[in-house]
Amino acid sequence: MTLFEAEVFKVFALALVRISGFLVVAPVLGSGNFPLRAKIGFAALMAFLITPGVLVAEGPLPSE
Repeated sequence: MTLFEAEVFKVFALALVRISGFLVVAPVLGSGNFPLRAKIGFAALMAFLITPGVLVAEGPLPSE
């Protein structure tokens, strides 16, 4: 499983968007005191760690 497979990348991108949204509105992490690079890095790390679990739990993504 590599990140550049289409299905894996879709799941990674969706996880990254959801986690980034959470970091923007979270009271502690959404404040100006938390650096932007740290927010981006934390979101990418969490999405990278969550992606394999989502792929196993959900199975393949539906195609049109």
